[in-house]
Amino acid sequence: MHISVSEAREKFAEIVNRVQYGGERVVIEKRGKPSVVLVSLEAAAFFDEMEDRLLAKMADEAKAEMERDGVTIPWESVKADLKLP
Repeated sequence: MHISVSEAREKFAEIVNRVQYGGERVVIEKRGKPSVVLVSLEAAAFFDEMEDRLLAKMADEAKAEMERDGVTIPWESVKADLKLP
């Protein structure tokens, strides 16, 4: 379901019920472009869990690559690249 910000404002309670009880995802558009998505807490928790699993997998793969290749990047280089103090 895609709706405008003004429609979302007018029908907020109805939209919350559709998301919470109907499991719908509602895309809210601003000036005709998607801006935000409303999802249930269960859906948000699922997305968080999937993100955590993906990041853990990527970390494991990076660690395995480092151990296999013996190549590391010095912390000072990382800090400089990220412009950290």
